[in-house]
Amino acid sequence: MSYPRELHEKVHIFPRCRLGRSELNRIFAVVSEGFSTEVVSVSTLRNGTRLRQPSLDDLIEAVNRGTTSGDVEQWKSLLLEADQGHERQVMVSINEGRTSIRVAGQDATWVYGQAARLYLLLSGTGALEQGKDPHAQLPGLVVLLLLIGGSALILDNLGNPQPPPRLMAGIAFGFAGVLATWWWARRLSRRPQLLVIGEVPRGTWWKRLSLTEKTQVLGVGILLVSAAAAVAARF
Repeated sequence: MSYPRELHEKVHIFPRCRLGRSELNRIFAVVSEGFSTEVVSVSTLRNGTRLRQPSLDDLIEAVNRGTTSGDVEQWKSLLLEADQGHERQVMVSINEGRTSIRVAGQDATWVYGQAARLYLLLSGTGALEQGKDPHAQLPGLVVLLLLIGGSALILDNLGNPQPPPRLMAGIAFGFAGVLATWWWARRLSRRPQLLVIGEVPRGTWWKRLSLTEKTQVLGVGILLVSAAAAVAARF
């Protein structure tokens, strides 16, 4: 068997992706473009059983009529492949918390062009490639500094009979609580989602939250602010 002297390859990894049926259809269209149907497949792993079909519609039907247990509307993985040997290969692997793109082939222009198209599709959903989110930890650091600063302020003024420490403590803890809730809600709104049947919410971080999640965020925010007021009232 002869092997090509050069095989170009491009890989992108996204830690968090929110993909619904519309996004999956567009990704599959790029993956399968230029390939014959015989070398294109979509598969998923359910309870140790891999189901493979030539299209997403066929795979959904196979899952619905299959014998594997579990909710047919809950999908944890999806693998979209087009493999023409060493000449051209495209693979998009979607798992919980991680989506990867791999494009390989002998034609460098085609490889980098298809990889860029898939990259733009995923970036358009709000996903950030691994290692390219420099502000991911910044809000958490700000919250931590506020909590430390507020605690230090209270401890430093425990023996001070004047009223300002109460006000400062309430402001520090209240603001830190609101900011912590906001940071947690934003991270919650960016959690990975794979909805093969249905669409993921788009828009601002608040719009991306479900009704249950909005209720939780409001409840936690009110609880933290109330706790801050109670702590301030003790001094």
